[in-house]
Amino acid sequence: SLALELNTTVVHAVELQDKFFGAYSRGREWINEVQQQVLRDGYFVTPFCRTLRFPIAGDKSSLMRDAANWPVQSLASDITLTGLLRIHDRIKVGELGDTRMLLTVHDSILVETKEDTGEIALACRNEMERDVLDGYVPFKADAKYGKSWGEMTDC
Repeated sequence: SLALELNTTVVHAVELQDKFFGAYSRGREWINEVQQQVLRDGYFVTPFCRTLRFPIAGDKSSLMRDAANWPVQSLASDITLTGLLRIHDRIKVGELGDTRMLLTVHDSILVETKEDTGEIALACRNEMERDVLDGYVPFKADAKYGKSWGEMTDC
């Protein structure tokens, strides 16, 4: 499915996976551990205590895919929400000037400010990248600013 999603060959998709797991060697082991736990217990609990129960009956390959994907997607969401709360706290105490939180879309957070520089965007990005899980996996964030969507500039 990765090859289809990236519109590439299966061979190239496997090479990309191997490169990723070469950089994060513990990743493949962790996925295997999660899959074994799901097969054994029927559920998985994330570091933020989010629990997903998996159906016992059904397609095993689909179950294994879900067991590998859900914890990662859930954890990314939890990290984003943690960053959102940190940004909100800084706005609330006035550390980010005349700024307000507007909305979130998946893993994006939109804030509005009267400040005329990218400093607010950088401060928000720094909150997103702060250690969440003791540096176990680095979490990188992008930050942009501008007067409108069409005028956005990378920080």
